[in-house]
Amino acid sequence: MNNKRISYFISHLVNGPVNDCKGMLECELRIDPQGALLAATSTLEELKRRDKNRAGKNGQPSRKKVLQTIINKANKLLAGRKEQQS
Repeated sequence: MNNKRISYFISHLVNGPVNDCKGMLECELRIDPQGALLAATSTLEELKRRDKNRAGKNGQPSRKKVLQTIINKANKLLAGRKEQQS
């Protein structure tokens, strides 16, 4: 996944509806687990950065939970692929 696409994902995942965020990432997870992992991780980091800028307020917990779930699923898929290659 290139930087332009990652920027698009982050923008859409931060600002779009949570259900759209989940759907986009689940689709990406099936096509490119590494890309989904990168997009979810980058978006989660962006949300945490924004929380720091707002005096530590913990915003968007539903979105963060979706992102963490995608990260966990991607890691599991990628670990399974590595085991198959061994």
